Amino acid sequence: CDPCAADPLSRDELRQLGVFWLDEGARSQEVFLTRLHVRYDATHFPEDLSFQETADRQNFQARYVLRHPWTETKNCPAGQQYRSELARRREAEAQTLASLTGWSVDEVRRGMGIVAPEDRTWWQRLWSGD
Repeated sequence: CDPCAADPLSRDELRQLGVFWLDEGARSQEVFLTRLHVRYDATHFPEDLSFQETADRQNFQARYVLRHPWTETKNCPAGQQYRSELARRREAEAQTLASLTGWSVDEVRRGMGIVAPEDRTWWQRLWSGD
């Protein structure tokens, strides 16, 4: 579910998942499951995933979804609003992904097929002839 904090799994459920190391008297609260969904192939993902053990035992769930922009044309007010906000939204997505992964934001933008936003103000662009 999205997101939820379910009850801890029973000993039988943990055994079905391959948890063999719990002693008979041990509590299942010391077992943590991680679920990660990533779609990629060897050509398009920069490195393999690696996991690191942590001392953090808090129950936390997050969801981050990248969506492809809608490409149809609509001249209704909602479609115009969507188009006007799209570049800002895509840049925010690129910045967030770069921040979460440590990847270069320029590489993320390149992968998303977007260009960096213009740094100069409108009057700087006006007087430079752009």
